[in-house]
Amino acid sequence: FFARGMSDSQGPDSPPPPGALVLMCGLPAAGKSTLSAALLRDGAKELLPRLAPFGVSAVRVFWLSFDDVLGNLAAACGHTGYSPELWHQARDSVLRSVRHHFGVACGDGPPPAPLAQLGESGGGSGSSGGAPASGGDS
Repeated sequence: FFARGMSDSQGPDSPPPPGALVLMCGLPAAGKSTLSAALLRDGAKELLPRLAPFGVSAVRVFWLSFDDVLGNLAAACGHTGYSPELWHQARDSVLRSVRHHFGVACGDGPPPAPLAQLGESGGGSGSSGGAPASGGDS
């Protein structure tokens, strides 16, 4: 769950993680969207007290639905049905945005969309909104 190998065994003197990526997969109707919505709604304020001992002073939660990104791309291109080319374009868009967010080189091409905007017009993507939850006056 924690980025770059951070584990529960690391103490308060360890550097805070630069971020974490949680991938949810499972059977249809297994609760992935429900859990994602709860994390988006309450995740930042629930996670911050648990991560503060590790030096984390702010938490921001993003929910990125690949299906929404793919659907938005298909709608913009006027496609209906499955298209392997659009699937690959959506996948590349998501990967570039996630890599950019975590500071990983993205290669050539146009700048990626910010995570908070990728797949925005669909119902399943977004950000925790407003300022991230933080401890103290930061």
